[in-house]
Amino acid sequence: MKPHPVILIHGLGGRPEDWQVSGMVDFLVKEGGFDPHFVRLFDYGYIKTHGIPKYNYQGNIVDIAHRLSDDPHLVESYPFQVDRLSHESTTAGGPEEVDIVAYSVGGLIARYYLARDNPDHNGTHYRGHVGTLVEIAVPNLGCDWLAFYDKVLKQSRVWRLIMLLDRLHLLPADIAPDIWAARAMIAQMSMRTLAAVNEAHGQPLSLESPAAWQLRPNSLFMKWLNRSAKTPKDIRHCCIHGDFVLQLDLNILRRKWKQCFSFGDFVVTAKSATTIPGARPVLRRFEKRCQLTVREMDAAALLEDQALLEPPRYSHVRLNDQPDVQRAVLEMLAG
Repeated sequence: MKPHPVILIHGLGGRPEDWQVSGMVDFLVKEGGFDPHFVRLFDYGYIKTHGIPKYNYQGNIVDIAHRLSDDPHLVESYPFQVDRLSHESTTAGGPEEVDIVAYSVGGLIARYYLARDNPDHNGTHYRGHVGTLVEIAVPNLGCDWLAFYDKVLKQSRVWRLIMLLDRLHLLPADIAPDIWAARAMIAQMSMRTLAAVNEAHGQPLSLESPAAWQLRPNSLFMKWLNRSAKTPKDIRHCCIHGDFVLQLDLNILRRKWKQCFSFGDFVVTAKSATTIPGARPVLRRFEKRCQLTVREMDAAALLEDQALLEPPRYSHVRLNDQPDVQRAVLEMLAG
């Protein structure tokens, strides 16, 4: 079995074994013929809280990324230090280039490491040896956690018109319940997805954690990372993302409107998941579409449909578990 070195980096709030639980490791080994010895699970390391080691699942992205870099003092990170894994691979007759598959914030960890063409204060330094970076639901442009769905809706001129008519008390009474039911449905799906992310490992996420601050679209970290000059040009970039699209059909002001709203995976927008400044990534989109026609929908039934309100198949928290997503990862690694 020929080596194909690959490092799997989990997301915020997760753990290395997420890749095993999701079935990704088994899929790469069984379907892709990967040598399991060269499939490495990256970990974020541990910090001490009151003298007790605690997994650093929402720590500083810059410090965590150092674990990919060659550092003889970090013995516990030897298995997934890129330069060491590259050497292991060539010694065993495999390729020099290491591939990285990264989920969510894991992609920002990888991108920061790859952007360090000169050492930072930790000594993090990318010296080459990475061939392909496959991103899954990575917030490349940052992430707005609060009222995510409202921000998406307000980008639509049709929605802003509806809100204006409502404020002026001109919104027809027979469509108002359907409009608010559609918004409530999206709100429920968004909040349930965020709750599922927060509860997935019994490791509560904090909006005040170092990683959460760095994730904000206007943070100094995001501004630095998204300078196009920081993206290596010799790496193949691939982006996989989920996208829930709501199509709202309505007749208002004597005109028929058909408006589509893209909510991404309810944590990361489609734009953020597919934009890497300085690169032209290979894209793969997994879409779930819902069509609602105002005046024809049952608003009460819509909000009582628990199956519909659960996080969709391609939502942020479920994306990695899907066989077709795992197949896409394998195809991207194969080039």
